[in-house]
This record gives sequence, structure tokens and C-alpha cells, in this order.
Amino acid sequence: MSIANKLANFSLGQADVLRKAMGKKIVAVMDEQREKFVDGAVANGHDQRKSAALFDLISKFAEYGFNKSHSAAYALIAYQTAYLKAHWPSHFMAATLSMDIDNSDKVVKNIKECRDMDVNVLPPDINLCGREFAVDGSDIRFGLGAVKGAGASAVDSILTARGDRPFDSVEDYLSRVDLRKVNKKVNESLIKAGAFDSLSKTDGSLESLGLTRLRTLEKFESAGGQIPSLSLFGDDEDAGGSTTGGWSEADLLKNEKDSLGFYISGNPLSKYAPLLKATGIRSVSGLKNAEDKETVEAAGVVMSIRKLQTKKGDLMAAMVLEDEESMLEVIIFPDLYKTHAELMDTDSPMLVRGQLEKSDKGLKILAEDISLLEDLPYRRKENGRAVIFIDSSDTKAMHALKDVVDSHSGEMPLYLRIRSNGSDTLLQTAYNITPDLGFIARVEQYFGKGTIKVV
Repeated sequence: MSIANKLANFSLGQADVLRKAMGKKIVAVMDEQREKFVDGAVANGHDQRKSAALFDLISKFAEYGFNKSHSAAYALIAYQTAYLKAHWPSHFMAATLSMDIDNSDKVVKNIKECRDMDVNVLPPDINLCGREFAVDGSDIRFGLGAVKGAGASAVDSILTARGDRPFDSVEDYLSRVDLRKVNKKVNESLIKAGAFDSLSKTDGSLESLGLTRLRTLEKFESAGGQIPSLSLFGDDEDAGGSTTGGWSEADLLKNEKDSLGFYISGNPLSKYAPLLKATGIRSVSGLKNAEDKETVEAAGVVMSIRKLQTKKGDLMAAMVLEDEESMLEVIIFPDLYKTHAELMDTDSPMLVRGQLEKSDKGLKILAEDISLLEDLPYRRKENGRAVIFIDSSDTKAMHALKDVVDSHSGEMPLYLRIRSNGSDTLLQTAYNITPDLGFIARVEQYFGKGTIKVV
């Protein structure tokens, strides 16, 4: 453009027309522009033959110049960002999270990236967080603007009310924040996300958190925009006096996922750890060592589902399955989707069986079967068996076993692998059991962790 402008007296607008013609390789326009270029150069006192040759050189460059210029620009940005990510990981990821703060899917993906980099993302806190993600030591403070339902203007209003003086209670918050700008939906989302946990007493357990968040929500609802009467809930020492039982662990985690897009206090998969260990089922992160094209079974929580349509008009789905450490994509083809679509609407952990595909983009399972993880003990009853490892010298535990077996009768044969004098003997009992979480917990109570296998 500069050559055309200075050499052939093109205006910058005319030079841009030339650039577009070259970039899009429009032959008719190129021929027209070549003639104008040469005429303009000659009129400017330059040799006609050399001017024509120069235009041909520019035209040749246009075939690869666009790609080359972009490669150079992207290479520089890639180098700079790689340096920042390597040497300032918390700062880099905080900036990346803030850039995509309005895109929940990208926020979830970037927080997963933080976990992979061992960068801790701290939970939302009404007193410690700003609108965007920010660095706190080697950790990252959650950006309140990333809480679903809490828009930028509402969060800015909260931060203005907070100023330099943190809120010391829910009542203090209600008295200082403009509830016309910060509506019920915003506050409800912040409560479910755990942003008010620090204003209430809690021992950090999920049960305590569930009670804390439910009581906080009750205070907001009873306030109706005004400061609630403390007598409704008792004094501070009677903080657990809510007539409700608090949120269950499942409700607590579901509310976190609804407001944040991911789980932050725990994971619904955690309580199934003994069952996974007993059955040998791998979680998502446990598939890293599996072979490509291997038929695998994996357990995880459904984070998102994308419905797709085939060329024939049939529905299928791409599902993201996650555990505490990793995630993968599960492709569910039309036949399986048609019979199991309702399972994908649950927050309960899932069990997926299918062919594993490994690539530079990560792991993917082409599903052959999907089910609820809680149904695993019942699905394994055919051709399966439960084996308990017992030391023959532990007579007290041996006597207790009969009560455990009687209270968990089912259809799976029970075997005992008895260790005595350094050797093992496998014996089939006369009992059939259901190896659910309750049974596994009681067996491990008497015989120790990992003493039961379901095969």
C-alpha cells in the first residue's frame, strides 16, 4: 500500500482496493490495478518496464505475504505469552480468566488448566474478591463477575458499598448495599457460590457449609430488602438454630455447579471412591495410562452436554465427563442417545464404557454404554463376585462379618480369601450380597481399607 501510494500516486483508499484485489486474487481487478499502477508510476517519473516488474513482484509477494505477516505476529504473541505462563503462571492465568469472565465454559476450562498447573483458585468471597480474577500470593482470587447471575454492574455496586471496610456480617451487607441494584437473583447466586461463607461460623465440612449457606439465604429472603431481625435466628452462639436441616451434600454441590459452572467445595464422585477402588473402575484422570483404542470403563461427573444432529436428522451428543483432576469428551451416538438421554440430565456421577481415543487434543471415549455409577453394584451381579481379604487370626472381625452379610444380601456370590501362615486360600461362601457403598464401608471398618474387590 505504501509503495502504491508513494510510487504511483495512489491514495490510501485506492491502495487498499489494490491490497484487497491481491489478497483475494481477483484477476480482473488485478489487471485493472496493474494498468493504473504502471500509468501512475510513469506519470511520477519512473521507468515503465521497471514499474511493471515491480508490480509483478508485489503481486507475487501477495500470494504468501498475508500468511507470513500473520505467522510473524502470532509467533511473537505466542513467545511472549509462553514466557509469561512459564514464569508468572498465576498472573497469566488470572488475566486469561478475567478476559473470558463472561463465558462460563471458558472459565471452567481455564480453572481446569489452573489445576493442571498446580495454581490454586480460591473460592468466591464477598470481602476478598474483586469483579475480575486477581493474584493473591501464588493463588488466584475468584472474580465475582464470573458467578452466574451476578452481572458486572451489580458486582461493581457491591464493591462500591464495601469500599475499604469489609462487611462484618450479613446484616451489615444488607444495610450498606443498594438492593435495588443488587437484586435477589444476584444475592442468591453469590450465596450458593459460597461468597458469604466467611461471614458465618463453619468448620469447613460440607454439612456445615450446607447449613451456613441455607441460613444465609433464609436471612436474605426474610429481609425483603430490609435488615432482618436477629431474634428470628437466635444469637450468634445459636448459629445452627435453623429449623431446616441445611443443604445436603448433593444440594450444596449442585448449587455450586449452578452458580459457578463447576464444583469447588468437593465433588459428587468423592464418596464413590471406595466403590471405584473395589471394582477397579478408573476415574477420568486414571485413563491417562490406558492404551489408544482400548475398551475402557470410566467414572465421572457430567459437566456439560452438547446435542448434535446427524445428516440423517438423528440426535446424538457430546458430553464432558470430569473428576476432581481431569476431564474428557464422551461421544454418544444416536442409538445410545435415544435409549439413555434421560440419564444425562442428572447431576449424579456416571459410568461410561467405550473405546478410548487418544490424540494431541486430549482423551475421548466413543460410548458403547452409559449408566449411573450408583447402579454399578447391581449391574455387576451377573458373572461377578465379591472377594473379601481376611487374616484368619482376626477372629473378632470374622464373627462380625455375618451381621454385615445378612444386612446386605443380594445376588452376587461372596468369596473369602483367607491368609494363614503366609499362604492364601480362596473359599466360596454360601452367601450372596450387594456390594454397595454401605457394604464396602462396613467391610473396610472391620478388615481395613482396600480389603474388598468386586470382579
